[in-house]
Amino acid sequence: MNSHGMDELKKAFVKEFRRCLIEHYGKIPSAAVIARDFTLASPTAIEPLSIETIRKWLHGVNLPQSARMRTLSNWIGFDASALDEAFKPAGDTNKTASFSTQKSIDREMIHLLQSFGELQESERETVLEIVDLYRRSKALKK
Repeated sequence: MNSHGMDELKKAFVKEFRRCLIEHYGKIPSAAVIARDFTLASPTAIEPLSIETIRKWLHGVNLPQSARMRTLSNWIGFDASALDEAFKPAGDTNKTASFSTQKSIDREMIHLLQSFGELQESERETVLEIVDLYRRSKALKK
């Protein structure tokens, strides 16, 4: 995914996150309140969130990892399908078309895309080389 696609994904996340917070609280509460309540709603295996992490989510700097996305879904009703809008082709006005109908995307994929986007360029090239080698080795085994 290019940086534009990642930006669109982050914008879609922020929009849905804010919508859910307003529906849950009646407004967007402080990052401290969100961090506290998220931590209380989380399974014990998930580390508590920092206020800075919440701020990054609210401003679209970072996306939550998959386990945290599940907590958001259970806690405030976050709908990951709202992220489908980020994957519609430009100019697509078909409200029923979504990326998930074209290709399955789940919370793990979002985490993967976020992690890949945080890598330095040389690290991305290395990951892509590994993927290419893996594909070629699978093709040779056929």
